This record gives sequence, C-alpha cells and structure tokens, in this order.
Amino acid sequence: MNLKHSQNFLRKPELVNELLKKSSLQKDDTVLEIGSGKGIITEALAKSVKSVIAIEADTGLYNELSEKLRQFPNVKIHNLDFLQYDLPKGQYKIFSNIPFNITAEIIKKIVEAQNAPEHSYLIVQEEAAKKYAGQPYGKETLFSVVNKPWFGFSITHKFRRTDFNPAPKVDTVLLSIQKLVQPSIQSSQAAKYKDFVTYGFTSLRPNLKKGYKNVFGHIQFLKLADELKFPSDAKPTDLNFEQWLGMFNYFLNGVEPRRQRQILGSSEKLGRQQKTLDKIHRTRTAKNWQHAK
Repeated sequence: MNLKHSQNFLRKPELVNELLKKSSLQKDDTVLEIGSGKGIITEALAKSVKSVIAIEADTGLYNELSEKLRQFPNVKIHNLDFLQYDLPKGQYKIFSNIPFNITAEIIKKIVEAQNAPEHSYLIVQEEAAKKYAGQPYGKETLFSVVNKPWFGFSITHKFRRTDFNPAPKVDTVLLSIQKLVQPSIQSSQAAKYKDFVTYGFTSLRPNLKKGYKNVFGHIQFLKLADELKFPSDAKPTDLNFEQWLGMFNYFLNGVEPRRQRQILGSSEKLGRQQKTLDKIHRTRTAKNWQHAK
C-alpha cells in the first residue's frame, strides 16, 4: 500500500454498527466516506443509509472494494485523493476512518467548504481531536475558537488500540463535527472575526493585553477582562470560546475603526505562512519516501 495513505483498519463490523447507531445518520442520508480501505465501514453504511460515496486513493484497495461491494447499488466508489475531490452540492454527512497523516488537511477542507457536511464523524488521534475540539477536552486553540461559531465539536467514542489492525501506537477517538443551524457570528462578520482571533493567537506577545495593545486601550482591556471574568494577563488559550466571543463583540461596537484595521488580513497572512510550511513538508516527505523505496 502507498505509504501516503496508510491506515489502521477497524477489525469488527459489530463495533462499526454500534457507532452508526449512536450517530445522527438516518436512512435517507447521503454519506461520504474518506479512505474506505477494506470496506468494513462502507458495507455497514450501505446497509444503513440511502447513498454512500466512498473515496479510496489506493488503487489496489479500490479494486478490491469495487469487487467486494458489487451487490450494493447505493455505493459509488471513487479512486482518487479526497483532497482533490469536489464535495457534494446537496445535503450530506461524513463518516470515516481517515488516514492520520492528512487529518489536518481533511478537517480544514471540511470546515472551510462552501457546502460543509451537516455532520461529520472522523476517527482520529485523541491528541489531535482535543486540539480541534478545545474545551471541555483541553484548552481552546486557534482552530477551535475560529471554528466554533459555525461548528460544534465533541468526542463521542474512545477506541481500544486492539479495535484496529494493525494496532495504532496512539490513542484514537471518534470526533464529531456538527454544522450549527444558527451560527453565533453573522456571515458578514465572519472574515473580521477570523482575523481578530488569529491576530490574538499569533501576535507572539506574552499575553493578550500586550498582543492587543494597538487595538484596545489600556483601560478598555482591563474593563473588558473584568466584565468577561478573565485575568488581565491571560494568554489566548486561557480564555473559553464565550469569552473570545465577548471580546469580539466589544471589538465591533467599542473600538474605533482606525484601531479595528490593525487586525485586518491576519488570517490570510497565517494561511500563506502555512502553505509555505506545508510545501516544505511535502517536499521533505517525498524525498524521504524516495530514499525509503
């Protein structure tokens, strides 16, 4: 199998069925599966929902899957990389045991999609899931704060390592990402909100007060910290999502336009930096893979 798409496969159909029963999946749903592998989840989905779109990048596994699932006309299998796949235009959900090495890219594509899935269930490393979900599983992160106005995150199942073949060397969970019916940020303010949060998390200052010193006045920030009940020397990860939301709402209504402009473009700037780092990482990975062959 291609190293790029290596996975740890679930061993027992009974466990898959148990997870599906606990999910929000309904009989009339269209469900997208990323990295179908040997088809243990695909087959369970085929028996439970209206339509299954299975994505498998590995050609060998794709061929095996196509033969194995011939009896299910409601399953359509694509031999391609999910990151190159155009997401459905109608309503759909996701249920997948994804390749761990591209977890970040997959989740980024899901939450940034113009037509994001109603509900996604992803088997991921526990450590990564906690960073995406933030509180109550750990401290809030840039990712969790930026995305919580539009998505609810929760960990709905913790696996045993023996549930997989081969057994992973890390703890694994089922991460739920649910698109909110009523977002807490208006679409017209989405870009400004992301810039505001990104600015706070990436200012490289010892605390928020110093990070936002060109945005909030000294007295303003102290009053804001008192009203939202966080320490005046708090770091970005010390605040919960509601406190970040309170800071942003004050920023919109209590900060003059000249100071508001300080944060503009922060999210785009970070995106450019991440693309550069990703390109370097992909180049190094490709070189290492060539040397290993």
